[in-house]
Amino acid sequence: EVDSFEHNPEDYSILLAEDNDLNARIAVHMLNQLGYQVFRVENGQQALEACLKPEIQVDLVLMDINMPVMDGKEATLLIRERLGDNLPIIALTANAYEEDKRESLEIGMNHHLTKPLVKEELVQTIQYYLT
Repeated sequence: EVDSFEHNPEDYSILLAEDNDLNARIAVHMLNQLGYQVFRVENGQQALEACLKPEIQVDLVLMDINMPVMDGKEATLLIRERLGDNLPIIALTANAYEEDKRESLEIGMNHHLTKPLVKEELVQTIQYYLT
């Protein structure tokens, strides 16, 4: 019998907004190993556009804070304005201070992960928001 609450990564698409190629490769590799489909964009403007395209399935966003063109904070505010609170957005940042975490949550992000990414923490966070 199949557990109806089972988390099946193949059913989910994750949008990774990360301008640093090395960080992006590491994150994409981790997520692909876990079975998730990953779409990478390089700035907040592209993240916003991807979230608004009906033909792209986005179940969760991993959002770098510091990116060119549009940063993760502005992108998150605009995504929340257009799509509401249903899409989980997780901050990815080197900023680990409590005020950084608080600011991420205040602008509408659901969670705050610090770089370098810890695989177990990434897995737990994604599963929490996608089940």
